[in-house]
Amino acid sequence: MKKSRWLTAAVAATTFVFSFMGCKSEVITKTEYVDKKADEVAPEAVTDLKAFERQNSVKLMWNEATDDTEVYGYEVSYDISPLNALSRVALPALDKKSMIIAPNVGECTIYSLTSGVEYTFTVKTVDTSGNRSTAATVKATPKDEVDTTAPEAVTNFIATGKDRSVLLTWDEASDDIDVYGYEISFEEFTLESVISSNAKKIIVVDNDGLSISGLTNGTEYIFSIKTIDTSGNKSQGVSKRVTPEDPVGEALNITLSTSEEKTNTSLTVNATITSENTITEVLYKKNGSVNPKTLLSDPEAKTMTKNPDGTFSFTLKPDPQSTDESNEDFLNGTYTVAAKDRAGRMDATQITITNFDFTAPAEVSNISTDYSEKNTTILLKWDEPADADYEKVIIEYKSVDYNDSSEEAEESESTEYNVARKIIINKETTEYALEQIDTSKSHYVFKFQTVDSLGNKSTGVEKICYLCPEGFVEVPGAEFTGNITVQSSQIFRANRNLTIKAMYACDHEVTQSEYKKYMTYYGSGYGNGNAIKPSSTYGEGDNKPAYYINFYEMLIYCNLRSIDEGLTPAYYLVIDNQNVTDIAAWSKQEGSNIARDAFDKYYILSTTKNDLLNTIEFDREANGYRLPTEAEWEYLARGGNLENDGNQTTFSGSNTAADVAQTGKSVCTDVKKLSANAFGLYDMSGNIGETCWDYYNSSIAISGNTPDTGVNHDNNFYHIVRGGSYSASTAYAYVYNRNTYYAAWVRNPTTGFRVVRTIK
Repeated sequence: MKKSRWLTAAVAATTFVFSFMGCKSEVITKTEYVDKKADEVAPEAVTDLKAFERQNSVKLMWNEATDDTEVYGYEVSYDISPLNALSRVALPALDKKSMIIAPNVGECTIYSLTSGVEYTFTVKTVDTSGNRSTAATVKATPKDEVDTTAPEAVTNFIATGKDRSVLLTWDEASDDIDVYGYEISFEEFTLESVISSNAKKIIVVDNDGLSISGLTNGTEYIFSIKTIDTSGNKSQGVSKRVTPEDPVGEALNITLSTSEEKTNTSLTVNATITSENTITEVLYKKNGSVNPKTLLSDPEAKTMTKNPDGTFSFTLKPDPQSTDESNEDFLNGTYTVAAKDRAGRMDATQITITNFDFTAPAEVSNISTDYSEKNTTILLKWDEPADADYEKVIIEYKSVDYNDSSEEAEESESTEYNVARKIIINKETTEYALEQIDTSKSHYVFKFQTVDSLGNKSTGVEKICYLCPEGFVEVPGAEFTGNITVQSSQIFRANRNLTIKAMYACDHEVTQSEYKKYMTYYGSGYGNGNAIKPSSTYGEGDNKPAYYINFYEMLIYCNLRSIDEGLTPAYYLVIDNQNVTDIAAWSKQEGSNIARDAFDKYYILSTTKNDLLNTIEFDREANGYRLPTEAEWEYLARGGNLENDGNQTTFSGSNTAADVAQTGKSVCTDVKKLSANAFGLYDMSGNIGETCWDYYNSSIAISGNTPDTGVNHDNNFYHIVRGGSYSASTAYAYVYNRNTYYAAWVRNPTTGFRVVRTIK
């Protein structure tokens, strides 16, 4: 005899009704229900869909949907399986057939099929509003021969009345080689009706016991069991009549109880057993047989502990070697307890455990990390999970040095949080300001883990916050050893060693609104004596690049912005043997020609060469704003690619000028209108010519001895301009094209600048 599981059926909640007939008599036309559409909730699907293969036919059986209050019927459809698609030529009429089977019928036989051809059968629950459940599917191949021999009936069928339930046990049919399962039918007993067509029916597979609950005490019921084989044949029924009774006065009765509280540590199940005789044996097992004789002889069943007060108990604990998910599946479930007394009386009952909860709450979402350079804080914000038992979030964080590779930064999960930095935030608080940020670091990595009331902790999600000002991108440094010649470059060439320091690079050219925060437009561009400022002729607007500014005014802008934002200015004049960065002090020097308007905005008054300002130097270690060197500019424009690998692009970010470069136009455009390059920088080809720090000297070629900052100026006032402009041809916008337009004091409508900052 097969060792089997037991099954409990709650009649009050679930009704399974089957009529083992062909589909013909049970088919309902689809026009018999009203498509209300007021109810759009799909019903539950059927369960345990099985197919029995017969000669030129297939019998389907299933347990009906549990929410059968508004079940209209069951839509059965079938089609030839894909592997037998060629058979459609022979059976075109069977392509995707369907029918509606009446409710309270859990079976259907499909006739006129072709033996040896595999079919796919689908059953969906249909409610009275026309909604359909998810599909239950099964495949079957009709046989050439039919098995019409009924299996043997079960033996030792016992029905024991209990409180509002009946315990059924039996010995399985002896010819169990092709036994599929057992059909249990039951209804209230009357002289006029013995197992009528309206009886409630349940199909159980591989079981030798069944507890049916939800019955009425004092009402007599009749139960019948039939063996079903794999061809759908049924044995003769074996019947029993029994009446559920109140348990008072029973010779042996088991009552199980446990805490209703959720837990992830341990849970004790208590058993109170009443009997007229001494209890000699109490065993328990998860998913054990409800047949007490079977469970008490099961070698896998465990003995319960007898307590001093005469009760029995067993305690469930998680396995520390298992995962939370496997522990939850292992510990939760239905447990059966069986007991035996000295007189040989036996009983079994069950309890369903759902208390173990190892499921962590969902992760926080919509995490934002806003870095304030001025206040040296990072403001963290997040959305809490919707879980009812969510209690708090634990935030761990670490800082990362600039010399850490970007790959390590992205794969931060592989790096432990080796510094004890932890923040615990209780629920209903969704933001936190982390102060005293170490600005010498590249970025911070935050890990958010949610915790519920039981202490279950989520895996966690990470968020990286780069200490990069808004509108800038962080660019890693690079070493060019001069062992190759970068494609078409006149800067990155053989035998020249260059060091590119890590920097923040503005992702756009300095705009007119940004420039006017510190500077004003004044003076002449070509000696006409009139004030020159952006106009509609060449492009006027807050988001258009600043132009009509000279080299000295660019440096002054950089220092003023640096001082305003609490940074170390990059540019200085040597005054009285001191490196002076203050623009007001510069303006007091004879010959500086630096002036201020009524609104304290600076400008250069003179439009001629200025020997004093031409001596400005810059501190490459300062973290303030500055112009890029020509080598830095080309490194940025190439997106960091310093290999002669054939992957270089003609323009900054593309081989197609229209993708990234505004050229051959009469007017400039707003910044960041076209695509960015690999670093996320816009307009490095076209739109406005970008001034570099380096001096231009046509008589001195770039060589292996040329410093990182370019050639010595030797009283030369001309500076490098890169990237072309809106009015120039596309050739000027090549990433390797070098130009100089005007001397340091000249203003021009096609020349502006981009700023960078050295990262310490």
